[in-house]
Amino acid sequence: MMIQREKSRSGSVRSRWLTALAVGALAVSCAKSNPGAGGGGGSTGAGGNGVTAAGGTAQPPGSTLPAPAAFKPAPAGLRRLTSVQYRNAIADLLGGGVTVPSDFEPDTSLSGFASIGAALVSLSPHLVEQLETAALSVAHQALADGAPGRAALVGCTPAGTTDDACTTSFLTKFGRRAWRRPLTTDEVSGYASVVKDIQTATKSFYGGLEYGLAGLLESPHFIYREEMGSPEAGNANVLAFDDHELATRLAFFLWNTTPDDALLDAADARQLSQGNGFATQVARLLASPRATAGAREFFTEYYRLAELDSLPQLPSIFPQKTDTLGPAMREETLRFFSNLALTTKGDMRGLFDSPTTFVNAELAKLYGLPAVTGTDFVQTTLPASGLRVGYLGQGSFLALNAHSDIGSPTYRGKFIREMLMCETVPPPPMNVPPLPQDAAGSAPQTMRQKLAVHRAVEPCKTCHTLMDPIGLAYENFDGIGAYRTMDAGQVIDASGDLDGMTFKDPRELATLLHDDSHVMDCFARNLYRYVTGHVESADEEPAITQLVDGFKTGDYQFGALVNGMVNSAGFTLAAPPSQDTGTGGGGGSSATGGATGTGGSAGTTGTGGVTGTGGSTTPPAVYSYATDIAPIIANRCSPCHTTDMKAGAGTNWTYDTLVTNGTVTAALTKGCIFLSAPPRRVVPGDPDHSLLWIKLTSDTHQAMVNNCGDHMPLPSSGKMLTTGELDAVQHWIQQGAKP
Repeated sequence: MMIQREKSRSGSVRSRWLTALAVGALAVSCAKSNPGAGGGGGSTGAGGNGVTAAGGTAQPPGSTLPAPAAFKPAPAGLRRLTSVQYRNAIADLLGGGVTVPSDFEPDTSLSGFASIGAALVSLSPHLVEQLETAALSVAHQALADGAPGRAALVGCTPAGTTDDACTTSFLTKFGRRAWRRPLTTDEVSGYASVVKDIQTATKSFYGGLEYGLAGLLESPHFIYREEMGSPEAGNANVLAFDDHELATRLAFFLWNTTPDDALLDAADARQLSQGNGFATQVARLLASPRATAGAREFFTEYYRLAELDSLPQLPSIFPQKTDTLGPAMREETLRFFSNLALTTKGDMRGLFDSPTTFVNAELAKLYGLPAVTGTDFVQTTLPASGLRVGYLGQGSFLALNAHSDIGSPTYRGKFIREMLMCETVPPPPMNVPPLPQDAAGSAPQTMRQKLAVHRAVEPCKTCHTLMDPIGLAYENFDGIGAYRTMDAGQVIDASGDLDGMTFKDPRELATLLHDDSHVMDCFARNLYRYVTGHVESADEEPAITQLVDGFKTGDYQFGALVNGMVNSAGFTLAAPPSQDTGTGGGGGSSATGGATGTGGSAGTTGTGGVTGTGGSTTPPAVYSYATDIAPIIANRCSPCHTTDMKAGAGTNWTYDTLVTNGTVTAALTKGCIFLSAPPRRVVPGDPDHSLLWIKLTSDTHQAMVNNCGDHMPLPSSGKMLTTGELDAVQHWIQQGAKP
């Protein structure tokens, strides 16, 4: 990985440090380019290599359910730790007293999940530097003189400035926890040699050990989850995850952090792929209080709760808006779901009609509930006569799906359709007319009346007919989620219909959603996406069906869904890495000696002959539209952007309309706050202010909130760009967007 200038050490020390990191990066690159030989990161370890699922078939470990006959797993790949997983892992490895820098680049959410973005978006050079800085910082905090817990962390007392046995013992023990598998003898000796050189140069045992610790934490083996699998006996087209890969998948799913020693011990003994060990560890992890953290992270990503830290509502219009209101809304929703899923083990359909919620003093005031004393959250029952019920009556849903100055029935209906029902709402066409404004001297119109006029316009009718009749059910709640009865001087009408079934208010809509089987099917589908780190292909539908059936049989309890997920073939099996995608391919810079950057050389040639940075295929010196970008456009952006459409509509994505035509004609994107002025589809040399780049890398909600329109391609289209393709577009723009 790229290393910042180390001012306090000699050139010799720095050279050895860079060499150590180059060795680590090269090791993971080589292992991933030949997954059958590496067994998940090049480690055979106690767990062995090429583990076959129990019975030598595609049956998941610990399960009596065979893999569905028509099921074909998704290609294996690398996934970077999300920022939350990174912080959790550091805390588990070094203790809670260590402070991780807080200025990391935010995770990229794709198809609604940061866990999917972590599998597709490569590291930027800036994030590489941030990870290096963080590794050096936490290593120093953990091993500096007087650091609490240093003796326990190291596990031995050094006999002098250098102590080979103590150094090796620490690297072996800590490396196993950090890399989630045993280190090979060569890996340990390589780090030990560098550490000894630095100890000798600095005359400090712990000063040298800091660099070994930082190196382990800066390695791709730590930053990436190595889940590559090994070929099953007699079936090279199916890869089974080995014991250490299964341990990693279990820990990050159920606890959202790195495996503990007990789980790694089970993996070392190959208990996860044989006998009842897998089921035993699943039960242990689920019984732990730490399982709450794993569930909360799923709910956080699924319902976009992290965005509550930066609500756009204007305090001048919504006086209730404070810096603490958004986080309070998030905590309410997380406690609500945790109580339903884990504490009461209830029917998850209760998310729509449960009268129970959790409020602090600020939320109680916003909701018009009896005053709450103190600062903590209390469980409360919502009035049976009110319209606020379930998750859709909470501020987190209502405020996130609103404008800065007003609520949005369209956003609210869109969220229900796409996130809760797994339906696709097409993106708005170019040059969508704005909502009609109140004419001077005439009576103001309600939002319902304005949207009725909007739906009468043919380009808008189809999509708004899907969204508005649902979202209008929540017009009694303003842009911040406070209750109201009037709009534009008229009593609010909260009636509507859901696919032909009429309702009069949010309570009746909640009942319809509760009883709609497709809604819980969608819930299960989204858990599958979150856990596997990708949107399922058609070949994975049999596993989705099996998961949904188990959820229903288990009375829609969250525990039944979780057990179905860990025993799913989609959790334990993979296909060989796809020939048009890298397995993490990368944005990381090369270390000295030409070692590959973070993510490594597993990526093979993608569309247009491009691989991720650090890939095994040499990237072109200069990227061109004709050679490198046009094939990506044709593969990922058609049929919506084709050469037979009018250029003025913005849908004819030739080089001329992307680059030489410097205007953005769509009203929806003219005000995009990410765009420089005048708005441009591509700003040669500047991907950060190019509309094309924003569309490819921002999730739909972020783009819509910032007036940039939907993410492109649509997450539901199955045409999401691979890491190599995204890297190609970025390099093409940075190099001046050559024709």
